[in-house]
Amino acid sequence: MAKRKIWIILFIVGIVMILGASEFSRFLASEINWYTAGVILSAISGLGLLFEMYFSRNK
Repeated sequence: MAKRKIWIILFIVGIVMILGASEFSRFLASEINWYTAGVILSAISGLGLLFEMYFSRNK
């Protein structure tokens, strides 16, 4: 259960990075870097969440 919460939190952080990239880019270097990091984090955490739910169901 704790792993699932971690994957959900990482997924939410990735989505916030994607949606808030234009806001964050005013203070930091580049908007494209925020989009890229958000997409990578969301994709990895989304896949991790799916695999975690799949393996917990098939035990």
